[in-house]
Amino acid sequence: MAFLEMTDKKRSEELGIGQISHIPVIWSQDWRLMAEASKYLISRGLGQWAPRMGKKSPYSIASKPAANSMLLYARNLEHFLTYCERRNLEWQEISYEQLLNSYQTEMHNGQAANSGDPLSPGTINNRVDTACDFLTYAAAQGWRRPFAVGSEPIRRSSASGNRKSSTRRVGRVRANPADLRLPTRSEIKNWLDCVLRGFPGVLGITAYMMCRMVIETAMRAEEVILFRADQLPNPDSIDPSEQAVFIPIKYGTKGGRDPQDIEKRGKLRSIRMSREWLVRLSDYKRMTRKLALKVHKELYPGATLPKELFLSPYTGMPYSYSRFREFWVQKGLLNKSLPFEAWSPHAGRHTWACYQLLERMEAELDVLRFEMKASQGEVTTPSIEWTTRIGETLIKLHVQPFLGHVNQETTDLYLRWLAGQVQSDRYVREWSHWLDS
Repeated sequence: MAFLEMTDKKRSEELGIGQISHIPVIWSQDWRLMAEASKYLISRGLGQWAPRMGKKSPYSIASKPAANSMLLYARNLEHFLTYCERRNLEWQEISYEQLLNSYQTEMHNGQAANSGDPLSPGTINNRVDTACDFLTYAAAQGWRRPFAVGSEPIRRSSASGNRKSSTRRVGRVRANPADLRLPTRSEIKNWLDCVLRGFPGVLGITAYMMCRMVIETAMRAEEVILFRADQLPNPDSIDPSEQAVFIPIKYGTKGGRDPQDIEKRGKLRSIRMSREWLVRLSDYKRMTRKLALKVHKELYPGATLPKELFLSPYTGMPYSYSRFREFWVQKGLLNKSLPFEAWSPHAGRHTWACYQLLERMEAELDVLRFEMKASQGEVTTPSIEWTTRIGETLIKLHVQPFLGHVNQETTDLYLRWLAGQVQSDRYVREWSHWLDS
């Protein structure tokens, strides 16, 4: 079994090795340094090795992964090495085909997880990608026999209408667009109403506001938890003609984060917030949150007041992810009302993204229908190629900036789902006002 340990930044700098202070170390079960794994992580962390590029020239300007990225790579490698040990597999001998048939397959069917649950396609692909890169690096160092990763060409339309060519690893797990289950307008409303009524009093109000924050802004759960009260602009300072505001966030965001930063500051990005929702949040800050701060002062006299927007009415402290998750799934409530079994904050972000696409696509389709009527005298269903091209543009302009990151697998998933919606002519026209009361 492999164990991961973060290096101490201050101690590393004192020893004159501060340049590798963001790189984790991997130990064996008997606390022996796993030299090959650690050398690989150092090479990646210093920009001396990169996936699909191999060893870089010492004269090149190397891109060094952030500390949080290195932590992810190390965790993936820790998982792979532990798997090999438990299955009595020698990583020095395993082939790419064996990797897919064993490691990837067992993650897909749940055998590689303690819970027995299948892992998401994104998690599986990330872990296999890291394993492949480590094995490729090991082969380049002469630590194992050559390791060949299969690849296949892919072509897709760009926003300009041109065809772009690239490659991807053969055998990647692809998300099924049919698995992208989205809640209906009534399911969302019933779920939020249940959160509001199910948890008692002020607790229900806070839980409701936190859950709805994800649906309104596509923020990640950790971003909602760490969102600060002083980040909210005063609604009265917003021009009445503006129907939405853009708010920069950095606490809890992904990218560029130092794992040792207690404030969890990541890459800066903006969220889009409707005026109506801004007013609701400002009311919460002015009334409900103020009650929580009063409790905090009574329980912890003289202590620094928390900066987070959402606070427990019982302790005055911000919530943990596990507690927020309990609100989301309505844990402990007798009469639950979940849109579907796998409903999660991550699914809430997918919901925001897909309905944003549908709303924007409706405007594009209205223009297309008008042009068809004028030129052809009749309206036909748009082609999948047209839908994909417009969809990629909409994702780039209206989804990706606010989600923070949309990888190619997620983009493909959205596009296949969107094409299915357009081809079957199923639109959710009431989305923009689904919470109007």
